Amino acid sequence: MKIAIVTFHWANNYGALLQAYGLRRTFEKMGHSVQFLDYAPPHKRVPWWRPLGLRQGRGMLAMQGMKRRCAQFRKNHLPATRRGDGLSKVESICRDEGFDAIVAGSDQIWNGFGAGGRYNPVYFLDFSLPKQCRRISYSACFGQADQPEETCSRAGPAIRRFDALSVRNEVSREWVRKLSGRDAVVTLDPTLLDDYVELVPEPATLGNYICVYSLGREFRETGEKIAARARQRLGLPIVTLYPEGRFRGAERRELSAGPIEWMRWLKGSGLVVTNSFHGTVFALKFGKPFISWAGSRPERLRDLLRRTGADERLVVEYDSDAIDALCDRPVPRNGLDAERQQSQAFLEKALS
Repeated sequence: MKIAIVTFHWANNYGALLQAYGLRRTFEKMGHSVQFLDYAPPHKRVPWWRPLGLRQGRGMLAMQGMKRRCAQFRKNHLPATRRGDGLSKVESICRDEGFDAIVAGSDQIWNGFGAGGRYNPVYFLDFSLPKQCRRISYSACFGQADQPEETCSRAGPAIRRFDALSVRNEVSREWVRKLSGRDAVVTLDPTLLDDYVELVPEPATLGNYICVYSLGREFRETGEKIAARARQRLGLPIVTLYPEGRFRGAERRELSAGPIEWMRWLKGSGLVVTNSFHGTVFALKFGKPFISWAGSRPERLRDLLRRTGADERLVVEYDSDAIDALCDRPVPRNGLDAERQQSQAFLEKALS
C-alpha cells in the first residue's frame, strides 16, 4: 500500500522526528511505501529560534547546528510530499499521489492547545479524500485532560469518520469516547516499535556522566535538585541537552545535537534525568537508569511508566532519600512485548 503520514515531522524536536522515523520504519518493514505529508500549521511557520528565547552569540550559533542536523535528518530519513500549506493543497496532494491510506499520528497532533487553541482539520483528517483512501490514526494523542472549546465542538464528527482508531494513552482514549462515542485501541508510541540500531551503534564509552534532557522552564528547579543529588550520589558530571535556559549545576551544555547525537548522549550516559516523554522512552529503550520528574500535567509520563512497571521512577515532589534509592536501583526491563505485538496487530488489521 501507499501510505501518507500526517504528524509533526517538521518540528526541530528530537521526539517528534524520531517517532516519525519509527512509524515510517514500521510501515516499510510491513512492505508498504511511505511518505510524510509536508504540512505544518500556519502558526508554526515562524523563525525556528523565536520560541527558544535565544540571544545572539554562542547559543544562537550552536542552535544553528541543531537546526541543520534536524533538517539533514528529515532529508535522509523522512521522505515527504510536495509542500501543502492549506486545506485545499493538502486535498490536492492526497488526490494526486493516490494514497491508499492516510495515517494521523503519532505525537500530540490532537492537542488543541498545541495548535494555538484552534481546531486543526488536517490532523483530524477532516478533509476530502478519494473513496479508496482509508483514514487511520496511530497513537494520536490529546496530550492532556483539558482541551479548547473549538476542539471539543468540532473534533467528534471528524473522529467518527476514521476507519481505524488508535491513541497513545488512556487520557486520549477517554477524549475519543467523549467527543465521538467511539472507542480506540491504546497503542505504543512509534519509538517503541523500532530498535534504532541502524542509527545509533553502541557508544565507545559508557556511564561516565549524567545526561539531563529538560523541556520548558516549568518545575525546572525540581529537575535541578534531582540532578544535583544524583551527581553527589554517583560522583558524575552533568551534561544537559537542549537550550531552554540554563540548567544549574551542568558542567556541559550541549546545544547543537541533532536526533542521532541526542540518542548517542542518552545511550552513553550513566543516568538519564528528564521531564520529557520521549527522553523517558529512550532511557527505557536503551536500558538506562533514569529519573523522570513531572510538571503540572504528568498524564503521559504516568501512563507510560505504569505500563512499563517503572512507576516509582516518576518524581512529583523532590525527596533526597528517594533519589538516592533510584540511583542505586537497577532499571526494570522494558516489559512491553505484549503491547508491541498488539500495536503491530492493530496496524496489520487497519491496513489489510
